[in-house]
Amino acid sequence: MAKLSEFKQDTGKAESGVWVCGVMGNIDVKIARFNNPAFVKMFQKLTKQYRNLKTISDDVSKDIVNQCIANTVLLGWRNIQAEDGSDVPYSVEAAVALLADPENIEFYRVVTDLSNEAEVFRKEVVEEIAVKS
Repeated sequence: MAKLSEFKQDTGKAESGVWVCGVMGNIDVKIARFNNPAFVKMFQKLTKQYRNLKTISDDVSKDIVNQCIANTVLLGWRNIQAEDGSDVPYSVEAAVALLADPENIEFYRVVTDLSNEAEVFRKEVVEEIAVKS
């Protein structure tokens, strides 16, 4: 049987993000929970102008979601390099570009999967990670 405490999330970390190390090899990403309050607020702001339309184009929809993810979910990274071996520092602009590139769909999927994974933000797990670091 599982105790209720095993399901509790660290709501602060779900919003401010946690570092997940060793993604796709040796990439570290700082991830907040998908649909966290900042995401919802930004999504509502960016979609407000489209509310009277019956549909939004796929390109506009993808751009809005990428903007929201880059600003409120993917909050940092380490160990990403350009093809020439230079470090690619995290920025919202770099994150949007990386997420929007169809050739980087696996990175996009990893980010969205991690941000939806309850285990990443479980209070007990976050406390355990803090002790180890």
